Amino acid sequence: MFRRVIFVLAVTILVALLPGCFHVENGAWLLGDTSWELTAYGDNKHPDTLIPGTRITLNFSPDADSGGGSAGCNSYGGACQVSNGTISFETINQTEMYCLEPPGIMQQEEKYLRLLASSDKYSVNDSQLKITCDDGQVLVFQRTGS
Repeated sequence: MFRRVIFVLAVTILVALLPGCFHVENGAWLLGDTSWELTAYGDNKHPDTLIPGTRITLNFSPDADSGGGSAGCNSYGGACQVSNGTISFETINQTEMYCLEPPGIMQQEEKYLRLLASSDKYSVNDSQLKITCDDGQVLVFQRTGS
């Protein structure tokens, strides 16, 4: 009987303390410490796919308060705010290289970073992250790694 009381007490304490282990609030835990690869971007109904041979990534910090990765040619990063299905990126910093190959990579990168800067809403379904921008365009990612 004593063991059962101790067990119930331990479980009660654990359940009470467990939410404190997750510092992230308002749905940001869905994105915290995750990595994504862009699969499509642009028009919501007919998004563009990436130029073959290019890769654009987005990695969130553990608290989902910053994000960054590779924009195809340059690295980028910046602070972000995630709350209840909304997402916004503050100033996005990037390196300043110029890539010639494959053709169109710099235009693709510029469009991606512009869309990311205008992020408005997000949803996560299975292993897909969809960010909808304030003009209705989208960024569609596939989860990778963690």
